[in-house]
Amino acid sequence: MHKYRVYGFTLIELMIVIAITVLLSSFLVLYGSKTNEQITLSVEQAKLGQIILRAKTMALAEVTTSSSLPCGYGIHMDYNNNTYSLFRYIDQSGPKGCSQIKPINPNGQNYEEVFSATLNPGVHFVRGSNPSDLYDLLFVPPVPKTLVWNCPGCGVTSTLGVITFVTRSNSASATVSISDASQVSF
Repeated sequence: MHKYRVYGFTLIELMIVIAITVLLSSFLVLYGSKTNEQITLSVEQAKLGQIILRAKTMALAEVTTSSSLPCGYGIHMDYNNNTYSLFRYIDQSGPKGCSQIKPINPNGQNYEEVFSATLNPGVHFVRGSNPSDLYDLLFVPPVPKTLVWNCPGCGVTSTLGVITFVTRSNSASATVSISDASQVSF
């Protein structure tokens, strides 16, 4: 008759295996949340870039002989509410009034909202950190001429507009910039 000896794990060995498993799991959870934040940031950056390009395309599409054309299409940033809007700028005095674009006023008669979007709660805008922070952008056909406002209610102030996003944990940021030559960069 053979004697069989049963071997098992000691308490110390089990505790080491459990500790390593917990450590590896925590890395995966941490890595997963940071990855989700980065994906959310990239999606919001792409959505805003797409809306800016849509405004530019709409301004180019309006080049016809009609006298009731809007002066242009643009983007209005609302940093306080983490929203942005695609709008149509219409001068009530007709196409000749488009030669003197006034500062953008979302409550004014020249402003007609076409589309509005709110950022995902995991992302928010950053303002005030850059003198080129964009508040309003307007594409005026037929070129299109690009007008950039870097402060609310002021005249055209810059040739560059920058919109900065950060994640909820401030672990990652992204920007969208627009030049006066209508070039959109990510």
